[in-house]
Amino acid sequence: MRLSDWSIRRKILFGAALMIIVVLPLAIVVDRITSDIGATAKSALHENQKAFHDTSELIRLTKQIQIDVIQVQQWLTDISATRGLDGLNDGFDEAAGFAEQLPKDIAAARQIAFDMSLDEYVAKLGAIERAFAPFYETGHKMAEAYVADGPAGGNPLMGDFDGAAEAMYGNLEQLLEMQQDIVARQQDRIADHVISFEALDSLRQTAVAGAAAAMILFAAAAGWGIWAAFARPIISTSKIMNRLSAGDLDVEVAFAGRGDEIGDMGRSIIVFRDTAREQRRLADEEEGRQARAEAERITLRKEAAADLQRMLGETIGALEVNSRHMSDAATRLTDIARQSSERTDIVAGASEEASQNVQLVATATDELVASIGEITDQVGRATTVVDLATANAEKSNHRVATLAEAANRIGDVVSL
Repeated sequence: MRLSDWSIRRKILFGAALMIIVVLPLAIVVDRITSDIGATAKSALHENQKAFHDTSELIRLTKQIQIDVIQVQQWLTDISATRGLDGLNDGFDEAAGFAEQLPKDIAAARQIAFDMSLDEYVAKLGAIERAFAPFYETGHKMAEAYVADGPAGGNPLMGDFDGAAEAMYGNLEQLLEMQQDIVARQQDRIADHVISFEALDSLRQTAVAGAAAAMILFAAAAGWGIWAAFARPIISTSKIMNRLSAGDLDVEVAFAGRGDEIGDMGRSIIVFRDTAREQRRLADEEEGRQARAEAERITLRKEAAADLQRMLGETIGALEVNSRHMSDAATRLTDIARQSSERTDIVAGASEEASQNVQLVATATDELVASIGEITDQVGRATTVVDLATANAEKSNHRVATLAEAANRIGDVVSL
């Protein structure tokens, strides 16, 4: 099955699973590296702090040991010079106090040096402790000799005290040199730790940068996948629907072959488009049919109007002819009536004269008979004219009825 045929839910689940598969190991690796770097840095910081504290304490104790030795020598020398006169006899007590503090300071310094695995330093502290006993005893005897016998008693012991002091200060100088070496080694150790920490931090930054780059690449790939799988088809669907709503039914749906919901949308759009095409075709056919029907109605109207105009022309012409015939017949009837009236008057005059002149009566009678015959002929011709006018009137009535029927048909056509 192709990826495009997967459902949207399946694609989302696949993308989430892929993100977990890719991101989770990166997150675990980065977290492990960060944790290791953090633990190493914490351990190094603790070691450095402890080493700094121990070194600082060792330096302080070493300085205190040096002070103890110097103070013992100073007090013994002072009391030797003053011989304890005029209340200046507390030098022995002061020297004794520093002499008692010296073993404590040496013990504390020895423990720190032992914890720091400074075997040479421990040994040198032991040498100083051993050298301090003859130094203190010789100085104490010298001071007592100066107090008791003055220079005569103390000067002979000055050389022994100087020798013991030289041995003591020689050990102290060596201890101070060791102290400087220890400080230098601690600085080198701290520098090594800093370098190591920088390397670990660089590794951490590299890991974080690599993980970030991988996540960015994955996010870019996921974004492109979302664009290709969802956004682009949805945008294309929106554009297609806008074109369809604008009346463009020639659009093509490229993603209708997909097997997911977007493919279902594409196939639905195709059905909608094809239905719209069919509706447009039917509408075009109906519009064409209506246009043809309207053209036919216009043609029928024109033909009916032409027929009506022709029939009206024929009827009007016939009416004009019949009117002329009737007018002629009426004129002829008027003439006949006028002539009959004149002849009747003549007959009446002749009848009146009949009593006067039989001959005239006979003649008038003949003329009367002739006049009556002529009147009869005129009346027959008038009857013929009237019959002809009546026939023409009936034809006119028939043509008017035909014209009315044609007008009704034209009304029917107009109503269509």
